[in-house]
Amino acid sequence: MHQDIENMIKLWGAKYNEEADTAPNLTQRTVYSELGETFTRNDIYTICMRQGIKTQIRRIVFDWKKQGFIEAIDKETFKKIKR
Repeated sequence: MHQDIENMIKLWGAKYNEEADTAPNLTQRTVYSELGETFTRNDIYTICMRQGIKTQIRRIVFDWKKQGFIEAIDKETFKKIKR
């Protein structure tokens, strides 16, 4: 029975990670939708401050890159590649 529970937890964890990797959360979608086609970390920061969002900017950028929503133009500037 212990092994069954471990397998269920592994399956749930894999499914959870898969979902997290393919869709930004609501907070991040809100910020993303307010940005122009190109934007900077400072633009993200400004929107987050206005909306009271406390997620670290580097975490948002990391998630969006991983999910294929943005690509870097340079260290501070990015462009949207998905809408």
